[in-house]
Amino acid sequence: MAWGARLSRLLVMCCMSTVGLSEPRGSEPPASPLTLRELMGAVLQHNESLQVKTLEVEIGRRRRLAEQGIFEPEFAAGYDHVDSRRQNTTQERASLGYTALYAERNNIYNAGLESLVPTGAKVRLGYVLRDLRNTLQDNAVYGSGFTNGEYASFVGLNVVQPLLKNAGFAATMAGIRLAAAASELAFHEYRKQLMIVLSTAEASYWNLYLAQRQVLALQESVEVAETVLGDNETRLKAGVGSELEVMEARAGLALRRSKLAEAEQLLYEAHNRLTALLLDRIQAAQRRFVAVDEPQTQPRTAPSPRPGRWSSTATPTWSCSGRSWSRRTSGWPTRRTSGCRSSI
Repeated sequence: MAWGARLSRLLVMCCMSTVGLSEPRGSEPPASPLTLRELMGAVLQHNESLQVKTLEVEIGRRRRLAEQGIFEPEFAAGYDHVDSRRQNTTQERASLGYTALYAERNNIYNAGLESLVPTGAKVRLGYVLRDLRNTLQDNAVYGSGFTNGEYASFVGLNVVQPLLKNAGFAATMAGIRLAAAASELAFHEYRKQLMIVLSTAEASYWNLYLAQRQVLALQESVEVAETVLGDNETRLKAGVGSELEVMEARAGLALRRSKLAEAEQLLYEAHNRLTALLLDRIQAAQRRFVAVDEPQTQPRTAPSPRPGRWSSTATPTWSCSGRSWSRRTSGWPTRRTSGCRSSI
């Protein structure tokens, strides 16, 4: 009865494992060798999250430069035209030569450099030219010439310093300090994202390498199981082996094929995680990357003793007269050792 139950279990395993294995596989894209250095370069060039962080860093830098531009001088120029006519009062008649009507047509030109200083003061170095034409002059207001040859000009420096609001370095430099802090924060966010992406890329690369090795090992295991199955079938035909050995070999082959299918599934998942780090996913999906680099492991060596610390023949000895244990109210217990001495 035990042999019959064992045979039935082996038959069930063979039937369940062979389902779906006979279907032909679709055509795979061509293999492309990929080194770790090439992967890092592609990730730095095509990763979307890194490109976003790079743009944020550049935006923060230019915003800081824009805030520092408040101290750059500005050139300002203006033109005013005044055309008026009015009746003079008695007092104005006395001061304007007893004329009942006063008319003027003036052209005013101004230009200058304006700038802001860190104290909050506004400095303006300018020039003003006034072209005057009025009824007090000898010629008429509406003469034939464009000007009447009478000018008034002013060249000077104006400084306006606020004393309460917007006064001092703190108020003037506030925008620059905020922009500098935002730029520094964006740079550190970029560094953080860079470390995360590069570490993820390297881990994905070695996961792909491990999945490849597992597939190769299981393929060799399947080949060995197929060889064992063929040998058992030959022995059964020759009358040397038993049918039970053939069924066990078939079950072992089916088990290894199922593990190979699982390993191939893990390989596809590792490959997809690797290609997800790249920007051009359409082109990456048309290629099958193969990790060609091998991990380099260095054996650990015991640290050599410092010369002169201990001699090659002398060994330290310890002796203690007594030991006591005490427990603190919080933390780990501590041991108190009293009367200890060493000798060489």
